[in-house]
Amino acid sequence: MALRNRLFSVLLLTLLLCMPIVSGHRPAGTGPAAAVVPNLRLIRPNGGEILFKGENTAITWASRGIESGRIILVLYLKGVKHVVISEGRPDTGRYDWRVPVDLSPENNYRIRIRWSLHPEINDFSDADFRIADKSN
Repeated sequence: MALRNRLFSVLLLTLLLCMPIVSGHRPAGTGPAAAVVPNLRLIRPNGGEILFKGENTAITWASRGIESGRIILVLYLKGVKHVVISEGRPDTGRYDWRVPVDLSPENNYRIRIRWSLHPEINDFSDADFRIADKSN
């Protein structure tokens, strides 16, 4: 009877120790670190801004999990790729862009930011912004 109780206790203890692994839950600090899902989010211009031709403007973004490769910035007009702003920037969160003077003054511009290694990791301006002639 004592042997039977002892075997039952060992079996119960083994099950309790394995339970977190079997259930897929581990106590904090006992398993590998959670993988960071790569993400890009365009902050500015994100819609509603007015950018002036010939002036500098900051294109800003937030990123997570982008450890290699480059950032590509593209200007779209009315939903169509219009101008590549930058082919391969380091992921610094900011690019100072001089708005070209030869762009048409329009209200329907957006910017797309994407990761060179995984183009599916990207973001667009949430709404249109305007590029206007510089007022004198």
